[in-house]
Amino acid sequence: MRTLFKKTALATSLLLVSAGFASVASAHCFNSSGSQPLLLGSATNTHDLYRLQCFDDGNGNAERVEAAVQKQSANVTGLGVRVQIAREGYAPSAIKSDTAYASGDSIDTASCTAAAGSTPTSAFAVLRPQLQTGAPNAAADAGNANGEYNILVDKSDLHPVSQRYGIIFHCLNAAGDETGTAQVSVNGRAPELLGNDTFGPLDDGDIDLSIDQ
Repeated sequence: MRTLFKKTALATSLLLVSAGFASVASAHCFNSSGSQPLLLGSATNTHDLYRLQCFDDGNGNAERVEAAVQKQSANVTGLGVRVQIAREGYAPSAIKSDTAYASGDSIDTASCTAAAGSTPTSAFAVLRPQLQTGAPNAAADAGNANGEYNILVDKSDLHPVSQRYGIIFHCLNAAGDETGTAQVSVNGRAPELLGNDTFGPLDDGDIDLSIDQ
């Protein structure tokens, strides 16, 4: 794993550095499973950073980006995971947390909602940068949410207990339909989300995470 904190900030400031992009995706939800599960380690500042870009793939421009997390660790009650979306130059979204857990909690990857019998995910963190003061009004993507984003996942209360989690994230148009999402691969690194082919050919890199742990 690599450490990414040269220019990014910890959980409370979260106005993060924007990223490059490549390839296309359509379904964006994952569980903590497989040989490289989605896991925040025991260090209090451990975090996962998802980096993506929204664009018009023929389904219209993005109107918003949203992300939710689900705690998938059977450990201390009240400790969990949280998520926030940021775009350089804009105020980040509100932070949304999930601290509840029931045995078998998972995300239904067909519907990208909490699976039957599971506790709900967190509420969705939502970012609409085009509605903020200072939004671009001369750029090609003026008036919409197309562009680069960072989705940061860390632990609620910055506690010293490791946490597995699932995540849902989307670029959506004004009607609530998914628009194009480009993945980010960092310097040819192997993908963290092994076994997911939705983001492109096996030899391409998956959507990648930079993890401080």
